[in-house]
Amino acid sequence: MKVMERVIAMTEKRLLADNGKPFFQLQYYAVNKKGEYAGACCYEGSKFAVADANGARLEECAYMYKKSEQPTPALSGVMIKP
Repeated sequence: MKVMERVIAMTEKRLLADNGKPFFQLQYYAVNKKGEYAGACCYEGSKFAVADANGARLEECAYMYKKSEQPTPALSGVMIKP
């Protein structure tokens, strides 16, 4: 989570809402030599796949913010066809 906090802190202001939360989702996955694993994301709701002696499955990522806290960016000026 510290890495994610640092990435957000170093992000260009145009990619952040006024409250400092990013407009984008960010995900990290980690595994060590013992086979311990984890997944982390910026906004809740992300899952990652795991396959081990217990079988294949999806597990929830740890998250920094609730999904409802994700800001919606203003349109960038790109014309969208109706």
